[in-house]
Amino acid sequence: MGYEALDHSQIDIMDAYSTDPRLLDAGYELLTDDAGYFASYKALLIYRIESVENQPKIIETLQSLESSLSEQTMQLLNAKVEIERKSPTDVIKEYLHKGAEQTQTGKLKSGDLGANSSKFMSSIFEYDFLRITYQHTLLVFASLITAVLFGIPLGVWVYAKPQSGGYVLTLISIIQTIPALALLSFLILLVHSIGFWPAFIALLLYALLPIIESTHSGLQLVDPAVKEASKALGAGFWIQLFKIELPLCRPSIFSGVQVAAVWTTGTATIAAFVGAGGYGERIAQGLSTNNTELMLEGAIPAAMFSLGMRYLISQMNKPHPYA
Repeated sequence: MGYEALDHSQIDIMDAYSTDPRLLDAGYELLTDDAGYFASYKALLIYRIESVENQPKIIETLQSLESSLSEQTMQLLNAKVEIERKSPTDVIKEYLHKGAEQTQTGKLKSGDLGANSSKFMSSIFEYDFLRITYQHTLLVFASLITAVLFGIPLGVWVYAKPQSGGYVLTLISIIQTIPALALLSFLILLVHSIGFWPAFIALLLYALLPIIESTHSGLQLVDPAVKEASKALGAGFWIQLFKIELPLCRPSIFSGVQVAAVWTTGTATIAAFVGAGGYGERIAQGLSTNNTELMLEGAIPAAMFSLGMRYLISQMNKPHPYA
């Protein structure tokens, strides 16, 4: 956001990476740190030996790039990704195929920075849309379905055994107060992994509370006269639960599932910070590159996905016309 602040004269100076593509714009001037006050940051590649020991071409390709990428070249390559909206894979292939000389001749005009505004909607569905949609869908549905499978029985337990079930409800309520990034960090230490599993467990824990509470409150609101009548007819606990109480509190349960779905969809965007992908990947990239449009390209699909989930659950909750 710093470049926008400079453009609107809100600030006079800011720190920047020397490979930022916005520095190609003639409107900015990069000052030289002749006093050596700021530390110099260099890129460093870290890889597992076993992942490359059987593929020597990977090391050869990486070594061929040594000392070949100047700051101006990196600015131009970054501009192709961040401003021209090309995929990193395509930009790398183009650079390796055509060589640094042709890339160095490229120029970026200040007007190019806003040229992509007309292509904003189409850029949402660019090269990685299907991949991040799959990742986001997998995270949301896997955690939500698991939360339903565990949350409804736990809600019944809290209703049937208030004393012992109350401890479960208290524990889940406490988990809800933990910030998402803090919970993800704890789960990474717990499962010794990043990616899908810590994100899945975190979303599952967040989705449990509204489902448990809606099941519990729905069962409590069932008319006592109906319960007494079923008992008088000889219905046991389980028959009364599955044949009478749960069907009657179905709207309440679906309301809790709907809340959990919206909550899970929104929180799933944070999963990108632990390598789980999804729409949050674009948001994280936008934050790291000060690119508002890139953040919106992740936020808008996430919001539409959330609305779609609400609509889907509301349609499932509609009574059958012949019922």
